[in-house]
Amino acid sequence: MNRTDGLVLGALDPVSRLLCVHSRYYSAMPGHSLAKDLWSVRSHRLQTELAMSPLFPSRFEEVLFWVAFILGATGPLIYFARWSRRNAASAKARPGKDLSTLINFALFPAALLAIFLGYARIGALPHWLFYPGLSLWLAGLALTVWAYRTLGRFFSLDVQTENDHKVVDNGPYRLLRHPGYAGVLLGVLGLGVALQSWVSVLVLVVAATAALAYRMQIEEKFLIAELGDEYVQYIARTKRLVPYVW
Repeated sequence: MNRTDGLVLGALDPVSRLLCVHSRYYSAMPGHSLAKDLWSVRSHRLQTELAMSPLFPSRFEEVLFWVAFILGATGPLIYFARWSRRNAASAKARPGKDLSTLINFALFPAALLAIFLGYARIGALPHWLFYPGLSLWLAGLALTVWAYRTLGRFFSLDVQTENDHKVVDNGPYRLLRHPGYAGVLLGVLGLGVALQSWVSVLVLVVAATAALAYRMQIEEKFLIAELGDEYVQYIARTKRLVPYVW
């Protein structure tokens, strides 16, 4: 043991010191050092502490999460579902085979699974991510509501066109073809972060990406067929989900 290792070892608590000494003298790995032992011990302890800590240290944060989740997930859905039914009366055409609306509702079981994983502290992340995550959830919700309100009477939960349908290219649609879906992806990313679990983030982002990718494919093919060159030109000057990128 060199002088540096001795100083580092002396700074540890008794349990960490014992683990490091054990690893130091019983590991045969080339280039093994006390610094590596220290990093390994501290990482293991951090993960253990995170896994054993409650998801929400205070009742206030738990209530805040559930209020934001329930209102954010159900409020806009109920509002826009009523709007969609009203607009459906004047629908001109729909795709022949479209399961995208049904698939999108599969995001709710994915969200419940993510919440379970968060409470179980599987793939635990630091608690300070709660508020940034909740902010992303609300920001994504706001973007989606803005996008759908911009569509106005052309909005529908189902893929369809109206009798006098035209391309909407103002508001968030000036840069993105699917700003509402971008808001959904931003929101579920934030929900997973607020749950302080990288596994929850993975479940939500993969489920949302798969559902929305299918929806976008159906939607764009249908609108090209229905709106023709007007929509093709719109595609040429906009991006799908990320401004100036993709």
